[in-house]
Amino acid sequence: MTLQFTPTGTAATTVIQRVENGLVALSLLLATIVWGQPWWVLFALFLVFDLSALGYLHGPRAGAVVYNLVHNYSGPAVLASVWCVLLVNGHDTVWLALLAASWAFHVAVDRALGYGLKLDDFSSTHLGAIGRPVAAAHPARHRSTFVAVDPATVAISRTPSVLPSASAGPKPVWITRMTPHDPRGGAGRVLGAGGGA
Repeated sequence: MTLQFTPTGTAATTVIQRVENGLVALSLLLATIVWGQPWWVLFALFLVFDLSALGYLHGPRAGAVVYNLVHNYSGPAVLASVWCVLLVNGHDTVWLALLAASWAFHVAVDRALGYGLKLDDFSSTHLGAIGRPVAAAHPARHRSTFVAVDPATVAISRTPSVLPSASAGPKPVWITRMTPHDPRGGAGRVLGAGGGA
């Protein structure tokens, strides 16, 4: 049986996404200035969108869901679309366009700084772990990984606590070394392992 492991991203793709979002933020700022609107609104409303982090008061799962609902481009896109429909029908609601621009600006700046969509906890994002170098967020290349192998499934986790218990299936195997993921579609190869059933 071949074990396949695909990390959530690579250092290069994370850097590309961060630069891309930085350029989106800069473009929104410049467009607001060229449009003749008060550019300072983008900064004045910046922290309002972080109120979504209050969802973490109800636990990490609820916090991640609420945070992710606010910290993506869907909301600003809907607001901008509503503004366009209203504008076409003769209602110039500039404040709606500014709100959409401020929201998108917030998302873009957050992503440029490495605050991506939340995964299991606040510090784990789709762009990697907050506060750690990008390379440290990819366990297949930079640290050992626990793997529980079943002919039908492969469970992969950085911590044994989230793997199935011994009664639920095979015992976890400790992978001590694994080759990097091949960006052309190949999987990493196990070089050393121990434990297991």
